[in-house]
Amino acid sequence: MKSNGWDEDELVRWGGEAGICVHRPPRRPATEFRHNYETDFGRFLVRRPALVIEPGSVTELAAAMRALGERTIGYKLRGAGHSSGGQVLIEGGVVIELSGLRGIVDRGDTVDVLGGTTWLEVAEHLHPRRRPPVLTDNLRTTVAGTLAVGGIGDTSIHDGLQIASVIELDWVAPDGTSRTLTQADEELGFVLAGRGQLGAIARVRLPTIARPPLLAGHIAAWTSVDAYLEAAAVIRRERSYEVVRATLFWRADGSTAVRAILANFVDEEPPADDPGLAPLRCTTSAVIPASDRLASQRVDPVASWDYVCPALELALPLDDRGVAAWREIERRIVASGLRDVLPDGVALAVVAAADARLPLAPLPVAQNGMFVALRPQVATPSDAVRWLPVLHELADIALACGGRIYLMSIELDRPDFLDRQFGGALGRFRELKRWHDPAGVCNPGLL
Repeated sequence: MKSNGWDEDELVRWGGEAGICVHRPPRRPATEFRHNYETDFGRFLVRRPALVIEPGSVTELAAAMRALGERTIGYKLRGAGHSSGGQVLIEGGVVIELSGLRGIVDRGDTVDVLGGTTWLEVAEHLHPRRRPPVLTDNLRTTVAGTLAVGGIGDTSIHDGLQIASVIELDWVAPDGTSRTLTQADEELGFVLAGRGQLGAIARVRLPTIARPPLLAGHIAAWTSVDAYLEAAAVIRRERSYEVVRATLFWRADGSTAVRAILANFVDEEPPADDPGLAPLRCTTSAVIPASDRLASQRVDPVASWDYVCPALELALPLDDRGVAAWREIERRIVASGLRDVLPDGVALAVVAAADARLPLAPLPVAQNGMFVALRPQVATPSDAVRWLPVLHELADIALACGGRIYLMSIELDRPDFLDRQFGGALGRFRELKRWHDPAGVCNPGLL
């Protein structure tokens, strides 16, 4: 069978001879995105691959990538189907399913983790006394998938992106060769947050920190994003809270407010009158009525996993330009009606700046960033089409102020998008891509 310009049956036979699972993708309901290779978390774009390869080891992964490279067959690396910016869909090519590459080796202060392992498995392994410096709030994503795009968690206000803590990793290049990369290797900074362009993250070594199993804190609220950012600056400076999880709310009148969980890791639950649990005195706090946004929301409040959810996630610089851009984005969200299809509580995070050894980090260059996840929730793909021009417009505003963007099930057709997204690192990134993947078969589409 050569419907895609290459012989699918021959590749299936190769898999059988090599002892590697190669099969045609089964038909699955669109909502089962994790193992539906035609779609992803956004459940908007639909592309049917010809074949799926499921390696059971790093050796099999390298053999599969080598075989596809030799045959010049395009392929996508896929873990949990949630790689924002990597885009894990391909029409007529091959999906390499990485969820079979799972395992954790504990080395005391560090852990070695295979790329298809979920963060939930890492957290459960380290519980109750240890944790990674930064742990994503979506624990069902894979380690390799998150590190391929950046990774943000509840401690990112102090410790930055998940990629910042990586000690070393085993990298499988598109030609099937493997290398261990350390922080002394230039390629490490281009594989981390490299959107899978240079190959696969097969194993990663992460530091762990000793922290108690309980969180103690309180919920604070601010009447505007500006007031919250002032409080976040104090938290960063004083390190008064280890964990900050903030959500942005739109009131029915179009104004915004922020609610955040502020907490520290503790050995035992403190008494209610503990001064460490007192509201932040340096901010203006105000109650946000829980029913305020829900009253204006037109989407039925069902489980968010069932929505069609093309996502635009913004990382704006924490400076005057970035704050001004956010005000314009706020205005356009309300004016366009996009507010009505956003969930009740939009993820908002302040993220510490990435250092120079991570040139592809999805953050403004050498600046702290404000991260906002805009994930409209609609019933059908046709409903989502209406909002794409609005999301494209908001992406342009973010890029114009020096910000960076993540895309999920959205394609941004702008001739200068890559220059604006990757800045001065783009030239070297492309050189490495041409050197390691001259045929452009690994995760085609971005470069």
